[in-house]
Amino acid sequence: MKKAFAALMLLTALLLASSLALAQADVLELDGAYYTPASTEVRHWSFAYCDDWFLQPSTSYDHRLACASIGLAVSSFRRDDPEDGHIRSFLEQAGFGDLVATDYDKTPSSETVATMMGCKRLSDGSTLVAVAICGAGYRDEWMSNLTIGGGDVHEGFDAASRKVYDRLLQYVADYAPTGEVRIWMAGFSRAAAVSNLTAGRIMESGQFRQENVFVYSFATPRTTKNPKPYENVFCIVGKFDPVPWMPFSEWGYGRNGVELYTPAQETDSDYRARKEAVSEVYHELTGLTFWNNTDINHQLHMITAYLLSILPTSVDYAEKMQPVMLRVWPDKSIGNISKAMVEMMSDNGLLDELSRGNMQNLLDYLSNVAYSQAVGYVTGRTSFNKSTGMAENLMHEHSPDVYVAWMFSQDEPQALFTDKTGYVRLVLMGNARISLFTNDGFLFEIRPGKGVRMGSDNEEYMEYLVPEEQQPLISVETHGFQTVLTLPKDQTFILTIDPIRAGYFTYYGTLYGTAATQAAMPKLHSIDMELGKSYCVMSVESSEKLEWLDNASLWGESSDEFDIGEAMPGYSPALLMMLESINVFHLTWKQMAAVAAAVPCVLIVAIIGTTVAVRRRRKRRKNAGQNRHDGRRRGGAKQARDDAASDGKKG
Repeated sequence: MKKAFAALMLLTALLLASSLALAQADVLELDGAYYTPASTEVRHWSFAYCDDWFLQPSTSYDHRLACASIGLAVSSFRRDDPEDGHIRSFLEQAGFGDLVATDYDKTPSSETVATMMGCKRLSDGSTLVAVAICGAGYRDEWMSNLTIGGGDVHEGFDAASRKVYDRLLQYVADYAPTGEVRIWMAGFSRAAAVSNLTAGRIMESGQFRQENVFVYSFATPRTTKNPKPYENVFCIVGKFDPVPWMPFSEWGYGRNGVELYTPAQETDSDYRARKEAVSEVYHELTGLTFWNNTDINHQLHMITAYLLSILPTSVDYAEKMQPVMLRVWPDKSIGNISKAMVEMMSDNGLLDELSRGNMQNLLDYLSNVAYSQAVGYVTGRTSFNKSTGMAENLMHEHSPDVYVAWMFSQDEPQALFTDKTGYVRLVLMGNARISLFTNDGFLFEIRPGKGVRMGSDNEEYMEYLVPEEQQPLISVETHGFQTVLTLPKDQTFILTIDPIRAGYFTYYGTLYGTAATQAAMPKLHSIDMELGKSYCVMSVESSEKLEWLDNASLWGESSDEFDIGEAMPGYSPALLMMLESINVFHLTWKQMAAVAAAVPCVLIVAIIGTTVAVRRRRKRRKNAGQNRHDGRRRGGAKQARDDAASDGKKG
């Protein structure tokens, strides 16, 4: 009896194992290849795919399907030459047939949008239609990105969406005229925006059941002023990717569907651990070291804030900036763009006095950034990644490599996506030692001109020291007596200020949110410091008192609270630039323009001076040579006379 029971159990285990093996056999490993926009390299990555993922409702996020979808999105990229080989291979490997490519054979223009569609039968008898939209290598298709318009929908994205939707209906009529139809659509960047609007059209048409429409988009720009919260449309966005910042949320724009954000150092206290996971994937994908740049992120955010101050509504953009941008697009050189901005600023009929002043401030800010980066390159303290180019530095957060790495860094969405979008940029100015704490204990110390130190002279602080590998990854910038800290708003931070010299210490914190362009600025604080006292600055993010702060003597006799709730009137990016530049030498754009204008004059003077000096030197050499020649002639004649006289005497 026992033997029979054991045999039965063994047979059951074998049947279960075989069924699991069959289920695993349905999962395909697709070799996805795509062009990297910043170079001519082709990346290869393995993307898993399974038909069964489409037999469940689309209204539940599936991370496996999301990872397959980014493979569909990036494989649709093309380079400058018309080409659809990568996406065709991707779909063929997944078993899709009846592949139809549109606009891949055309030179990209504002009127084109390249797509590839294919279909296959699923086990339940339904037809799955894949829709891939080209999201890179589209050259002049970018002109439609600039055509925002002043209406409720981004005009350029909407025009492309209409074409994709019409193609989809025609494809379904041609290749899936009967039976239930399921749709799988994905896109990256511009293609993400087009897929986002196309998804809205599909939902509004009522021709397809919502649970049968699977839409995953990546680096999705904002698309409409009337976004719908479709549960089957997922927009995966990098918090500091500048492309999804546009068009501005302050203009009323949003995205259809559900927004999911990847982590950022500025907003997530646990970014250090998250970065370790994504770094492994990024290195395997690219062979390079994963990196991020909080300095560039802030600069791009400031530039967009300036643009919003110049063009506060989408109508302002459509009437004032859009024609200029479309005219500038054929020649995208820095010189041509700067020329166009100067022309806009001088056109009294185009910009009002306030916008013209903000344009002047933007040019000042750009010159400030350019100057600081130039000095950084000379001194070796630049925040730029020297192993790559300018475009990759500025648009690194928009790189498909970064998105692929983040998607494959975790197996579960709960471990990947984060809804934390707020952070504080705290600027402190004064001759004092700054110590930073969290609820876990002491983090590090900052000394003027010397940067961060993990230790402290205060033995009591050291008792609470948090090991460096367990600390939040905090961005710290120091410029003389100015320190800038970027602190996530997901926990409370405490700073103690210990004066090195008596005098005033000033600080303020600007509140940012990655989902919006506009920031908020609380009051400026100023402390008249006395030697021997410690002063406390607290960012209060919860009503709970920090667990280990019962010993008030740790903070000295005086304290001041960093109140994040009381806004300061008159916020503007220009005000922030002015405050941050008080203790930092910089050049305005007019000064840089004067220097640039003086350079040719200096070169001309130098060339003329060099030419004159060379000619004088040549003349002196010629005269010296002539004198030597004449001297030799005179010396020879004298020698001849002396010889003749000597011969006469002998005779």
